[in-house]
Amino acid sequence: MEGGDIDFGAVISHELPLERVREGFDALNGNYELDGKTAFKIAVRGAFGAGIG
Repeated sequence: MEGGDIDFGAVISHELPLERVREGFDALNGNYELDGKTAFKIAVRGAFGAGIG
């Protein structure tokens, strides 16, 4: 991980703004569906809009 050999952006199913974190947790604790797609790895976009990749 520390070497940067793995592209974690490729395994992220959803990228949510901070305001939707609760929805992400609910999906992972329930039916694993978010926005009509299967949720398996959720990233949270920070308050300033910095995203993954």
